Amino acid sequence: MRWSDRMKLTLETFKRVALPLYLWFFIFAFAGVGLVIAGLIPFLIPLIHSKGNFSGPFINPNPPMPPGRSFSSGLFPFSHNLAPYLDQVPYLLLIFAIILLLAWIATSAFVTGIFNLTRKGFYEKASFRDFRFLGIPRVLGWYGILTLVSVLLMTGGLSGALALRRMTYVLPLFAGLYVLALIALGIFFTPWLLTSAYYMLNHRELSFGRSLSGSWDFYRRNLGSLWLLFVTLIGVQILISIINQASQSLGFLVILIASPFTALLPIVWVLSLEEEKNQKRTDSTSSPISPAPSISPSTPFAPSSAEYSVPQSPVNSPLDEALPPQPSEPNSPIPKPSSEPSIDSPEPQEHPLGAKPENSPAEPLNYCPTCGQKTQPGANYCTQCGSKL
Repeated sequence: MRWSDRMKLTLETFKRVALPLYLWFFIFAFAGVGLVIAGLIPFLIPLIHSKGNFSGPFINPNPPMPPGRSFSSGLFPFSHNLAPYLDQVPYLLLIFAIILLLAWIATSAFVTGIFNLTRKGFYEKASFRDFRFLGIPRVLGWYGILTLVSVLLMTGGLSGALALRRMTYVLPLFAGLYVLALIALGIFFTPWLLTSAYYMLNHRELSFGRSLSGSWDFYRRNLGSLWLLFVTLIGVQILISIINQASQSLGFLVILIASPFTALLPIVWVLSLEEEKNQKRTDSTSSPISPAPSISPSTPFAPSSAEYSVPQSPVNSPLDEALPPQPSEPNSPIPKPSSEPSIDSPEPQEHPLGAKPENSPAEPLNYCPTCGQKTQPGANYCTQCGSKL
């Protein structure tokens, strides 16, 4: 499938899921704003407790220094500003951890719900109830693994920088190479990270480990298509940035419209690639030009010869019952005809199905049943006794 066909398929899917998608998008957006506000409240508490000692909402960057003090004495000039925060450090760390946990759960829920909604809209019209959370545990696990890997990478970089802090020339070189390596790995793995969660949700019948390894195999098989998806997303973001630079109000509107659409792109890409794979597998298993297998009587599922043979007519067939009844013969002695065949005798009648019963009268009578005199064919009365034939 070409890029234009996938974009057309994405637009068709977007039309089927547009209304419920925007409703859920705004629900999660408002929930995220509320979460951010709730996270900022603990940091604003010390400012509220200061009772107007500050001239504005921000800390004065140039506080007056007492005589005989200088910046060489450490953070003493700012100690009266940091004191309210230092007393609440454990509480602030707990709030920050809760915010991260809620953001992790909300992101996993949104990704799972939008996938189930788009999967329904990929085939037919979707509704608000199709936004389901089936498969959210594996998304939580996958994002947990990504978070752990990110923390390990940051810890490794900081540890290396601390170990090389006394080397004047090695530290900048290490920092530059480490940042370049992270950027290169990030660019290479970004298409996989964009689609891995959706592949795992599309294969809920597999275990977590098998679906994760399958997502990597899926990325390697469709490397070109997934990189084309990555370039498409970058192009959309660049276009939004250009519009936002031209007009911020118009850019904000474009962001609201394009954000749900860009969220659909990786899902439609994964579903279309999976459909292509299933179609190829079906075509390979059923080849239409393969010769039909010969059926022999010894084949277990071969039909018996009785199913294809002409049915034998029974003795009392329905056609025999439909024939008019034959006239009964009188109980009179019939003289034995001569062995010489009659020239003018009519041809014998054939049985309807070709079978000629042995004892059925095949010829009309040529002798008078009363006196036994031979009669002419077609005569109605006997010429000797006058009896009606």
